[in-house]
Amino acid sequence: MKVETLLGPADIQRLTPGCCEGWTCVVFDILRATTCIVTALHSGAARVIPVVSIEEAIAYKREKNHRALLAGERNGDPIPGFDLGNSPREYLNVQGREIVITTTNGTVALQACLGSQEVLAAAFLNMSATAEWLKLKKPEKIRILCAGTFDAFALEDALAAGCLLEKLRLAEESMCDASLAMFELFSRSKDRWREWLRSSKNAKALQKAGRSADIDFALLLDSSPMVCLHDGVGIVARKL
Repeated sequence: MKVETLLGPADIQRLTPGCCEGWTCVVFDILRATTCIVTALHSGAARVIPVVSIEEAIAYKREKNHRALLAGERNGDPIPGFDLGNSPREYLNVQGREIVITTTNGTVALQACLGSQEVLAAAFLNMSATAEWLKLKKPEKIRILCAGTFDAFALEDALAAGCLLEKLRLAEESMCDASLAMFELFSRSKDRWREWLRSSKNAKALQKAGRSADIDFALLLDSSPMVCLHDGVGIVARKL
């Protein structure tokens, strides 16, 4: 098994069409897009469809499903006229609904993975489920994408990548340098990783905006047994 970790938007932007073929991709955008997606599917949403632009989201609702909920954010703020923002706590009552989501970083990273053998949306919420799925499937190549914040590296996504790598228990030679660094970052943090996450730039911005509850929610490790997979249309839930 070979594991590559992309540390932020600059790495993700270098992905070209076809370069994900044969890879299993795992996307983390902890604060907050993939945490929202996992929460929605755990709460019974039928499917979550990630798109890059606001226009794509509106077009999907107009042309394919008038009942779809529009969700997402721009620059961390809710999109005017959309049904849901980017707080995972908004996704607790979405049973049976299809959700179209667009965010500044997370959905861009997910769309960059299209053409992969498999694409998973992951968060601390479903970390063990995601790790167990990968152990079961035994893909030859895994690419972990840390979505980042705006155009920058995000500590919370790096910690999530390291957490997944620790759970996979891979041989060092199977990991690239970035993967090894994320593994060491999380392994050395041990009981302090939640404290480190709360000290991240993104977490501090959420705290300043009065959104600390979203951070608490994102830290609910293994609260969901759902594996969140892209089925070619959108992301759906599977249980092991």
